[in-house]
Amino acid sequence: MIALRRGDLTPATIAWLAAVGALAVRWGSPLSGLYSNAILADVFVAIAALLFVVDLARGRTRLVWRPWHLWLVAFIVWQAVAAVAAADRHAAFKELVLVAGLAVLAVITAALAEERAAARALARVVLASVMLTFGLAVVGLALFYAGQDTGLLGRYGDLAESSSYTRVRAGFASAPLLASW
Repeated sequence: MIALRRGDLTPATIAWLAAVGALAVRWGSPLSGLYSNAILADVFVAIAALLFVVDLARGRTRLVWRPWHLWLVAFIVWQAVAAVAAADRHAAFKELVLVAGLAVLAVITAALAEERAAARALARVVLASVMLTFGLAVVGLALFYAGQDTGLLGRYGDLAESSSYTRVRAGFASAPLLASW
């Protein structure tokens, strides 16, 4: 359980909220030069994790270990073993970093969301993210029906392109990512 004094949000919590809010935004990542699929949320996850570890080391934060934490650790170890055995170690390393980042985000989310102030802030950030995504989807559809090509729309995959329908991706890298979000 994380103790937030007087309802204030810690720097780790603020970075975590920025990471959660940036999950729906595909542009603006300083890491995109290293990895084309990197997003701004990756930077905030790393910052939140660092600040969270600093808070743990200083005793400002306490992490209650749960059984599912061990499953996450086992999965990351399995990914690391698979990365060593992979033919394309560079791609496998990127996958390992992605899995580790998602695991860190899950652990921090579970820990920080136990506190009322952080849980309320999380709800507001998620709601704002949903509203932004909805707005981008509506703009993308309006531009599609106006005959304008935009990055807010996805590709059709194996389907023939149509002037009647489109695959909206809004702020995500692809339409399936929007659908899974």
